[in-house]
Amino acid sequence: MNYKTLMGYGKKKKIVKEESKPKGNKIIKNLKEEFGYVNEGPAYEYEKMVKSIDKLENKQAKEVSNLVKTLQKKGFKKEATSVANSYMKSMRKFKNELDDIIRGLM
Repeated sequence: MNYKTLMGYGKKKKIVKEESKPKGNKIIKNLKEEFGYVNEGPAYEYEKMVKSIDKLENKQAKEVSNLVKTLQKKGFKKEATSVANSYMKSMRKFKNELDDIIRGLM
């Protein structure tokens, strides 16, 4: 008695590879083909630049936070809070003005 054939190891099976179909939303794809990809208004033209500004603001905020922590460790607590407050006020004002301008462009 051949135990390998009983367990199913004796015969090699042929493997047929099927091509996988690309996954995606067919409705959106068909609409883009029919109408083309449409971005209207000047706000869409500036979207890449606004995203870049947001990323750099996050990096700048992180570095200011590191400076504040370092100043606090060195014992300059008043200076650290002054730096943090002035940074937050100026960046909040800038962010609000930028958002208002972008909303006005839409």
